[in-house]
Amino acid sequence: MSEIVLEIRQLTKRYKDITAVSDVNLSVGRGQIYGFLGPNGSGKTTSIGMILGLIHATRGEVRIMGEAVTPRQNGPLNQVGAMLGQHGFVPYLSGEENLLMLARIHGIVGKGRIKEVLAQVGLEPAGQRKVSSYSMGMKQRLALGGALLDRPKLLILDEPTNGLDPAGMREVRNLLRTLADDGTTVFLSSHMLHEVEQICDRVAVLNHGTVVAEGNVAKLLERPAATLVRVPSPEIAATMLRDLEGVSSAEVVQGNDVAVSGVSAEEVVAFLVDRGIIPSSVSTDQTDLESLFMEITKKGADS
Repeated sequence: MSEIVLEIRQLTKRYKDITAVSDVNLSVGRGQIYGFLGPNGSGKTTSIGMILGLIHATRGEVRIMGEAVTPRQNGPLNQVGAMLGQHGFVPYLSGEENLLMLARIHGIVGKGRIKEVLAQVGLEPAGQRKVSSYSMGMKQRLALGGALLDRPKLLILDEPTNGLDPAGMREVRNLLRTLADDGTTVFLSSHMLHEVEQICDRVAVLNHGTVVAEGNVAKLLERPAATLVRVPSPEIAATMLRDLEGVSSAEVVQGNDVAVSGVSAEEVVAFLVDRGIIPSSVSTDQTDLESLFMEITKKGADS
């Protein structure tokens, strides 16, 4: 088993009668890219605040490299780089000068590491320009560079591709993959589910403060493709299909289509034809991370 870099056990945060996070348990191994997903208000930001020792937990613990982290016990955070929320750069200074200020805070001497980081995030040509002239995507790259300055063992990122064009997103994906292959652990919060699906090794989905799904991305998506059948009376067909053995769901979607999960397309068609319903079209809809996310969080909202 790989070395555990970030471990969370029964992490809980309550604000009077409101439970923002409830009994979150996660283990993130060395060199993994771990996605932390959830709708707005799901508890992601509060969880990250507790991981970084910015918020006191009501119960539970956070360990980084085996050492506990709290607002009063933050030594392990020396091995963590983070990119969160607003960037807070000095606009009248250049990108290089902003990184130099951060480097001095971290005790890094000389400009060699600054040049290296600017090249890593694709900002070397713009390093001498004032940050006030940077686009949102360039500021995002600079923030990522700041998180990388001290060669962290754990990198915690909140929406790292926000504001980037498709080419920039691809470059950041490639950079994060390279970092992970070299042993850096990446823990990222994002709503860009297509991006997460392409880059993450494991994901956790948080809803109403609780982890509702967690695991290897490929394993989570190992589900039978949904069958889409177009029929004249979709509501009647959906009701009938729910009685077919093995069907986990049968719902009307997109007008006259019925989405059926849990059985093969052949079984769906045979079942309908036996009952005098002839589909005008049949197709399959393979599960992706976005559809899985929507299904999981909808179930949480309905329960």
